[in-house]
Amino acid sequence: MKIEWDFEKGLLAFMALLILAGIGVIVWQRGRAADLVAAQPRAENQLASIGATTHEVHKLRRALLDDEMAQGMQPFDFLEKQMVETKIGKEFRMEPATPTNHDGYRDTVWELTPQGTAKDFDRNRLGTFLLHIEGKTTLMKVTRIKLDESNRRGASSDDWKPTIEVTERRAS
Repeated sequence: MKIEWDFEKGLLAFMALLILAGIGVIVWQRGRAADLVAAQPRAENQLASIGATTHEVHKLRRALLDDEMAQGMQPFDFLEKQMVETKIGKEFRMEPATPTNHDGYRDTVWELTPQGTAKDFDRNRLGTFLLHIEGKTTLMKVTRIKLDESNRRGASSDDWKPTIEVTERRAS
């Protein structure tokens, strides 16, 4: 059977082709929408994780703003600043030991000893100084304290000659 094509038959064939293509697109879009709906819980979990990570990053950035050592201050300058801020005075000799390297980090131990033989400190002033060191940076920790009783004439029972070790830890 031979079909004679005229304008109306061609138009009907074209319309039928458009209808079939439209049905195909609708079926494809519904399948795609079903896939997206199925993936939505996983995307929501990822979004929540991204939000938590972002919150943590902002919190760490705020913490770094208060940490002068993390912003590049040198250890000697940092320790000296804490002496001035706590009003203990620049009364300590600060000597760094040779850095020791470990897996992924480097430790430098700073030994702080009183400069004069007659120099001693009361417990309250020492405690304030040590708290300032640990509270103002995460890169330095007081790792050893040795307190000898003061032998200065007129010293109270609460006067001490300290030897303090502060460890600076940085990524290597």
